[in-house]
Amino acid sequence: MPSPVSSTNRLYVLLVMIFGIVLGYIYYSQYVGPNETPVAASPIEETDTLKDFQNVQIDFSVLDATIYTNLKVFGEVPVIPEATGKRDIFAPF
Repeated sequence: MPSPVSSTNRLYVLLVMIFGIVLGYIYYSQYVGPNETPVAASPIEETDTLKDFQNVQIDFSVLDATIYTNLKVFGEVPVIPEATGKRDIFAPF
C-alpha cells in the first residue's frame, strides 16, 4: 500500500505541471508579436528606373591592347572531369 505522503507529493507535482502548462498556453496564446514599424515608400521610387542606361555605349577597344591579346590558354579546355578526392575523408593522410 503506497504511503499517503508519496501520493500527496505526486499530486502536488502533477498540479504544478498542469498549472505551468495552462499558464504557458495562456501566455503564448495572448502574445501578438513585436511591433512592426511600417516602412515608408522611397521618395525616389518614380525616378529610379533603368531607362537611364538604355543608351550606354561600352568601349571594348581597351581589350585590344597587347597585354590582353598575348594571353594564352593554360591547362585543359574544356575541363575533363576525373575521379578526385579521397574515398574516406576521415582517414588519416
